[in-house]
Amino acid sequence: MFLFRNPQVWIPVLLWSIFWKGWALWKAARRDQPLWYIVMLLVNTVGILEIIYLLGFAPRQRDLVSEGRPADLSGGSVGPFRHRGVLGPASVAAVSAS
Repeated sequence: MFLFRNPQVWIPVLLWSIFWKGWALWKAARRDQPLWYIVMLLVNTVGILEIIYLLGFAPRQRDLVSEGRPADLSGGSVGPFRHRGVLGPASVAAVSAS
C-alpha cells in the first residue's frame, strides 16, 4: 500500500521500467526476435528482464559483423517486425541498375 499512495516512489519506478522496456522491445523487434519481444511485452519485472536481455542475450553490432551479417539493421524487409516499405531491397537494386 505504501507504494501506491506515495508518488515519489512509484513515478521513478514507472519511468525506469518504461525506459528499459522500450529499449529492449525496440532491440528485440530490430533483431527479429519475436519470442523475446512477446515475453518482455507480457512480463513486467520493473526492467530486470529487459536489462538481462540487453546485456546478455541481444546480439551486439560486433557479433553481427563477425557472423557475416550487416551491422546496420535499419534497412530491408525481412522478418515480422520490420517495415515493408514501397521500395524494398529488390526494388532499390532494380532502380539502381537502370
